[in-house]
Amino acid sequence: MTKTKPQKIDPKQVRQFLADANKKAVAARKNLAIDEETAYQTAYQAMLKASLALMLSHGQRPRVQLGHHIAIIDGPNASRS
Repeated sequence: MTKTKPQKIDPKQVRQFLADANKKAVAARKNLAIDEETAYQTAYQAMLKASLALMLSHGQRPRVQLGHHIAIIDGPNASRS
């Protein structure tokens, strides 16, 4: 089974994921001086949201399954695994 599946490109959805990623990145920067672990976790979430936006902009999305974040991190090669 592939880790991704095709999805119609929805520019509004892509913009929303990018906006969410930006909010998480800003929060991570603010938290860095307070709690590095929280900042790291928030930055990781920002990376996942930005990566998902990239996948969605190419008409792909990860399948809902355990470890679906791995498909996001793998990016374009995820569907070939």
